[in-house]
Amino acid sequence: MVLGLFGAGGAGKSLYDSLIRDKKTSSAYDQIVFVDDVIGVSETHGVRVYTYAEITQMYAPEELKFLISLGTPEAREKLFLKIKGDGYSLAKWIHPHADVSPTASFGEGTIVFDTYIDADVTIGDNTLVYKNAVIGHDTQVKEHCVISVNAFIGGHSMIGKRAYFGPCAAARDQIHIGDGALVGVNAAVFKDVPDDYAAIGNPAKNLPKSKGDMFQK
Repeated sequence: MVLGLFGAGGAGKSLYDSLIRDKKTSSAYDQIVFVDDVIGVSETHGVRVYTYAEITQMYAPEELKFLISLGTPEAREKLFLKIKGDGYSLAKWIHPHADVSPTASFGEGTIVFDTYIDADVTIGDNTLVYKNAVIGHDTQVKEHCVISVNAFIGGHSMIGKRAYFGPCAAARDQIHIGDGALVGVNAAVFKDVPDDYAAIGNPAKNLPKSKGDMFQK
């Protein structure tokens, strides 16, 4: 089985470094390669970079799985749907040093770095949880989300599809973050954030996401 990391930029390289240090995961695959349609190189850090067309011509769905290493929710969702639509599946990876409750559950394509995941947390398909995040008990994080470094989400919360939770941001218990919402860097969220709004500041204020926002692209 081959594992293709979709995205050969900085996030992809960081994920690759973590995967090869995780001996249990790295030994489960014949090889780990990059897949990227943008970067325009055939190799990075000594690892082969294929285009999506190249690698899907080389390997059948039973021979290849993907992990999406991109850090924007919309891009993650688009690639997930493409991969699934072409009959391929996604792997799942949880860092061996992550502190994860045995009652937590994780969807297809989930990537979880060394974080704290409390009891009865549900993480949806294709969600990326970065290092040192804390997700409180009974929280549901839906599909295609990004939870950044040092983020804190209190218990009994709901994080909607394609939400982005910024570095060092925090939300109290029982908060609802809407679909496509953005929680800014260092934001402190004390009230619900509507769909496609941005929560900025401490205490956070809800503002419509601007059309030029990077996560809209």
